[in-house]
Amino acid sequence: MEVSGRKEWSDKHSTCNQGRRLKFLCQPCECDGDTIEAEAFCETCNEFICSSCLKVHRKLALSKNHVIKLKNEMPISWEKQKDPCTELCSVHHTEIIKFYCEDHNSVGCGDCMVLSHKTCSVKLVSDVSDNYDTCEELVQIKSKTETFLRRISSYQGDIVNDIKTADEMREKIMKEIHIFRQEINEYLDNAEADLLKRIDQLTSKQVFQLGQMEKEFESMETEMRECQDKISKNSDKINQLFVIAKLAHEKIEACQISTEKIGPKCEIEIFDFVKSQELEKLVTGQYNVSHWDYQ
Repeated sequence: MEVSGRKEWSDKHSTCNQGRRLKFLCQPCECDGDTIEAEAFCETCNEFICSSCLKVHRKLALSKNHVIKLKNEMPISWEKQKDPCTELCSVHHTEIIKFYCEDHNSVGCGDCMVLSHKTCSVKLVSDVSDNYDTCEELVQIKSKTETFLRRISSYQGDIVNDIKTADEMREKIMKEIHIFRQEINEYLDNAEADLLKRIDQLTSKQVFQLGQMEKEFESMETEMRECQDKISKNSDKINQLFVIAKLAHEKIEACQISTEKIGPKCEIEIFDFVKSQELEKLVTGQYNVSHWDYQ
């Protein structure tokens, strides 16, 4: 009977032993046209290998940590995945994610499981991903993705408005400074230069900080849209969808932490120009630069 997402291996890949246990052939050798009996099974690669290929398998850096079952531990039957996951591990960049750790609710490659999840309950993604496309967790992840995209969009709108406000405020105060400068004599040249410098420094610093926060939200938006796009494109690939959703969940949590830190900072200090009463009574030989009124 055919199982969803898998397909039984054809009889041409194995030979019968007394009508009971199957003798599987080495799959790498078979690709070269050779028929050599398999002596081991790599759970990470999901394929049977002969003794010669096993030696090479254990020497290569990419496969030396793979989970190997020797002949007496080899499965008595084998099913080839019809819907394999192709998502690469973010830690071991050349390894495909095939395993799910129930203890940590995370996915990873064979190397991850061997190095970081030795005592955990680990299962193949293909064994736990059935019907994941209709599960509540995926619905929640999709909903959270949409929520964060809306939140990011809201913060970005606030930043745009704040930058506009800062620019308008700077223009307004600069005009007031020039008007006030015209009301007094040439002695205020130095005072005017100092005032212009200070207002530019105050607004430029805030605009720069807002610009940095905007870049961070743009980065998070890109990640969220990538997650959204991957989930949409792989909706019919259960294993792929499972892994992508788990990775999206981790990114959502990371983005949530970042937004909680950055969000409250998306505000600017409002200040205004206040004329000096002393200068308005005319300069008597010394001048006192007007102060800033923060709100």
